[in-house]
Amino acid sequence: MGRMDMPAFDRDAVSRELRKTRALALSALVSGLGVIGGVALVLVDLEEVTLLFIAGCVVLQVVLGLLGFGVGRRGVERIKALRLPVELTEAGPLRRWSIFSLVVAICGVLGGLLLVGLVLLIAAAGAGMAGGAWGRPLRVGSRTVGATLRTSMGTALERGHRWADGHRPRVEPLDEATRHALGMMWLHDASKEHGSVPAFAQLTWQLAALGAPAELLARCQHSALQEIDHAQRCFAAAEAYLDTEIGVGPIPAIVSGSSSTRGPVRLACLVARQTLEDGCFIEDLNADFAERAHTLARDSAMRSLTACIAREEREHAALAWDILRFCVELHPRVAAHVRSRLDRLPIAIEIPYAISTMETIARADPQALAEHGRVPFDEWTPLFEMRRERTLQRVRALLDEVGSVAGLAQAHLNAS
Repeated sequence: MGRMDMPAFDRDAVSRELRKTRALALSALVSGLGVIGGVALVLVDLEEVTLLFIAGCVVLQVVLGLLGFGVGRRGVERIKALRLPVELTEAGPLRRWSIFSLVVAICGVLGGLLLVGLVLLIAAAGAGMAGGAWGRPLRVGSRTVGATLRTSMGTALERGHRWADGHRPRVEPLDEATRHALGMMWLHDASKEHGSVPAFAQLTWQLAALGAPAELLARCQHSALQEIDHAQRCFAAAEAYLDTEIGVGPIPAIVSGSSSTRGPVRLACLVARQTLEDGCFIEDLNADFAERAHTLARDSAMRSLTACIAREEREHAALAWDILRFCVELHPRVAAHVRSRLDRLPIAIEIPYAISTMETIARADPQALAEHGRVPFDEWTPLFEMRRERTLQRVRALLDEVGSVAGLAQAHLNAS
């Protein structure tokens, strides 16, 4: 009988496939760790480049994982074809690394789906904004944060310090539900005004880092002092309506957070982006709300407070427009960045109160709410849409003007 030929076998090739499978699997794993790191960065500070980095890592993770699985399976099949009575030592590791590669690739697919969900969530969050509150938002990264508010006893750190200082409204004619509703609404506004104080301090050092003129920094410092006054008066109103003393505690997000290092152009883009929304848009909108609230208010303390807020929020908006001009004149990339963000300006206003507060507001006397400086909900959207359209018109005109000046300067430079 003739001898049966054994299939040709190159053990070095199997060893190479094992090494290649392991390398691809580990590379896919590193890409997956990059996805996790990118998501952590997004939660701190949302930027398009970070989302692109995450997307790239997801694609790399899936591709490398599938390649590793393919190479590993090919090696396993090569060994199986030999039908050896004893399994080669490379067979087990090849099988395990190929399965590991497939698992990593599957995790990459799931990560891609989560990335899509994250983008949609961010888009939804960008489609609205908290309305009915005064002051420049305090941001840590992409999050809006505020201080802890307490009414309990304890150490100074635990109970915080009272900020209430100012004329108090007459609360005797109000029923309990209306008083509580007004208290919760003005407490919300007080918290936002309090957050505006460090927000302007943050803006001051950012402008200093960009070499801004002294006049802009001085106006930021003055605005912070005005926000302290607004916060004190809002807390005084909240305490009167709620009949309790309120302590303002730490802002944990600032205590635990840290600012990322940025180059001057990236910092200017950040300041311009936040100033467009938080200052040019929101503070002008706050002034619109405060002016309307002043028109409706009948209580003398609330008329005085809303008049003050309307006047000074309009000043803060004017400062924001000057800061925006300073930023877009620094570098053409800043102007291009601002123009690219115009379609991300919030398109709808949101009611910022908790469900429990809304339930209380529903039981309150609408007329009394208006007489104490609260704008009815059905007037929010018209005010918002009017201010958004005016903001877009003004910022486009500013960008066109800066672009024209820059073009003329470049032409003059080329001619000389």
